[in-house]
Amino acid sequence: MAPMSKLHNGDYVGFHALKPGRIHVLCPRCGRKFSNVPRAEYDPPTAVLAHIWCERCSAGCKEDLAGYLDKNGKRVYNE
Repeated sequence: MAPMSKLHNGDYVGFHALKPGRIHVLCPRCGRKFSNVPRAEYDPPTAVLAHIWCERCSAGCKEDLAGYLDKNGKRVYNE
């Protein structure tokens, strides 16, 4: 798994255009991409990309591995 500091703007390649009220998701473990996933209430409003393990990779995992990036690739934190 790549730490957030080692991720780059190439992570944005391959997604459809972002729709209002949606967020893109990238699994940092296997690299699966999900475009326009419904935004959760805890997602930062300026985030466009969430790094969260997919269901396949997170089976049995209890760690919170969420990380968020804005459209410029900068880390975004929950407020």
